Amino acid sequence: MSKPTAREVVRLAYSQVGYKAPGPGKKNKYAAWIDSHYPTFYNGKKNGADWCDVFVDFCVLYVARNAKDAEYVLCQPARSCGAGCKWSYNYYKSKHRNNSIPHYGDQIFLNTKAGKCCHTGIVYKVDDKYVYYVAGNEGGGHGEVKKHKILKTSKSIYAFGVPRYK
Repeated sequence: MSKPTAREVVRLAYSQVGYKAPGPGKKNKYAAWIDSHYPTFYNGKKNGADWCDVFVDFCVLYVARNAKDAEYVLCQPARSCGAGCKWSYNYYKSKHRNNSIPHYGDQIFLNTKAGKCCHTGIVYKVDDKYVYYVAGNEGGGHGEVKKHKILKTSKSIYAFGVPRYK
């Protein structure tokens, strides 16, 4: 394959809604897949503890089927620290691919009350009032993939990364 389209990535992300991560000491399926198929995609293996960004990277990498195209789409260098929200956002920013206006397929970044980038997902719909997104590592326990909607004016939105889709 080659560079994925926003539609392909969003469709895959949406199809994962409901997946629940396994118990303590076990990797979620997204970190395990990346580590087994593309062991040098990140700067090291991911333990799966904080996996919201790993989920986004998985969706792009799975559709692209090669690290070079996935890195291009995600604005990440080879062997990146991209499994962390702050790192991923900064990669987009360094390529001038960050925005405050949401679009279908964008990577949404959310923040804490202290204004720190702490969570991420993939935008699947935008209307006049809301941004709808799919995110991994949601909820208690070891997390799951869930759908959300958030007011476009919410102070919880840190920014949007704009992937370089086909």
